[in-house]
Amino acid sequence: MSNVRFDHKSLGYNSDEDRMEYACDIFGQYDKINKCVGYCKYYSIEPERETVYIEFITIYFNHRRRGYATKMVQELLKRYTLHWDYKFTKDGRRWYESLIDRNII
Repeated sequence: MSNVRFDHKSLGYNSDEDRMEYACDIFGQYDKINKCVGYCKYYSIEPERETVYIEFITIYFNHRRRGYATKMVQELLKRYTLHWDYKFTKDGRRWYESLIDRNII
């Protein structure tokens, strides 16, 4: 899991939602090849861009339950103050609660 890489990019300002939007591709290494294993979209509603809200994290089916979404949260916590909108799927809610139980957030 040490070979996780994140490719952040700005999607620009969304005037309909009044926010800056960002995306991040999540890469894992398999047989010395970097492979995209998932994707995250997040946004900021403040001018300073110091706080972000995760809109969603998607990990592709064959790569789930390997810690990639958790690594994505840890990556965002290194860069920003992280807030949650609490709109989770059933699985997402269990994962979020596990982050709290493991003192990650």
